[in-house]
Amino acid sequence: MDFNLGLLEPGERYRLLNNLVIPRPIAWITSLNKAGIVNAAPFSWFNLMGVDPPIITIGPQYRYNFKKGIKDTPQNIWTGRTFVINIVNEKLAEKMYRTSGFYPADVSEAEELNLPLAPSEIIGVPRIAEAPASIECREYDTIFIGNTCIIIGEALHLWINDQLIDPERLHINFEAIRIIGKGGGSKYVRTDDVFDLKQED
Repeated sequence: MDFNLGLLEPGERYRLLNNLVIPRPIAWITSLNKAGIVNAAPFSWFNLMGVDPPIITIGPQYRYNFKKGIKDTPQNIWTGRTFVINIVNEKLAEKMYRTSGFYPADVSEAEELNLPLAPSEIIGVPRIAEAPASIECREYDTIFIGNTCIIIGEALHLWINDQLIDPERLHINFEAIRIIGKGGGSKYVRTDDVFDLKQED
């Protein structure tokens, strides 16, 4: 079956593409609003784009959000220019999901859901203390294309649980960290069922 995407409604494109471009990593973003309230929200339109400098992109769909209005996270990022990407493992899946609901801008998801926070190393936005790893970022730029926006962030500092990394080889224990990803709809994926494909010499 063929689809001319230009002839479809945004919601129809979403249903098709969101179920095909999977699994997607999840950025559980903490940010601060003007009043200093900590916002926590997950975004699966997110990925690493390069390492020199280390660049991360997020697609928050700030204008077209199924008529729910502009999300708090992009507004906070544009105001404060800094944010933290917290990595989500299986243990935190339910808590992460609960932060995806609607909360007024003056309500902290972290406080409402009793999410412990920890200070970041070089920015003022706190990280989620229970996350296995967190990446402190600053907004490098934002690109607007129609009703889509792409936030480009420069990664400034990485924190990772000591038990999950070999400090000499910089090798992350993939089996132990148990990161989850996003599928289509309400589906999520685990990363414990993996296989290797090695190039021949």
